[in-house]
Amino acid sequence: MGYVSLDDLRADMQAAVDAGTSSVSFVLCPETTFDVDDAVVLPALPEVLLNCGGTGCILTGGPMQLRIRGSTIRYEVALGGITIQGFTDTAILVEEPSDLTTFICRECVFQVRDFYSFAPHPPT
Repeated sequence: MGYVSLDDLRADMQAAVDAGTSSVSFVLCPETTFDVDDAVVLPALPEVLLNCGGTGCILTGGPMQLRIRGSTIRYEVALGGITIQGFTDTAILVEEPSDLTTFICRECVFQVRDFYSFAPHPPT
C-alpha cells in the first residue's frame, strides 16, 4: 500500500520536516495516477526517497510536478519507478542546485510533449 493522495503525501512530508527527521521514504500506491495542480515540494532533509510501490505510478498535469528546494545541508533525493507526464513547463525544478544536492532517478519515465520540455530556451 502507499499514498493515493498528494495532499496526504504533502502533509507527511511537512511532518517529517517539523520533526527534524533525517531519512524519509514515501511510497506511492501502484497503478495510481496523481493529478498535479501544484508541484510536490520535496523536503530538504539528508535523505528523501519517493518510490512507486509497484508499477503504474504516474504524476500528470500542472506546470511542474516536483520541486526540490535548495539547501545548506548535504542531501540526496531519489525517485524510483515513477512516470512523469503532461507537465506544461518544467517537470522537475531543483532550486539553487549546488554540490550539496544529489538527485537520482531510478527506472523513471519522462513522457515529454516535445524537445523544448527539457531546454530552457529553444536551441539557436
